[in-house]
Amino acid sequence: FKVGGKMFALAQLKREPLQVSVKCERELGEQLRGTYEEIEPGYHLNKRHWLTVTCGGAADDKLVRELVAGSYDLVA
Repeated sequence: FKVGGKMFALAQLKREPLQVSVKCERELGEQLRGTYEEIEPGYHLNKRHWLTVTCGGAADDKLVRELVAGSYDLVA
């Protein structure tokens, strides 16, 4: 997914469970990776600025929506 020609999210929509990669501030990313086992450094992305979230666990839908919105705001 892109805004202004810049990528802010990636998703494998047919994958089960769904995985979403989002851009994130470095400090927040470190905190989230330490809190949720479903959140890992971005898969095939800059590990300092991207997260990959596996949906369906402790990282609930609300958190995923907030991460996508935050990623959009960083890029827009």
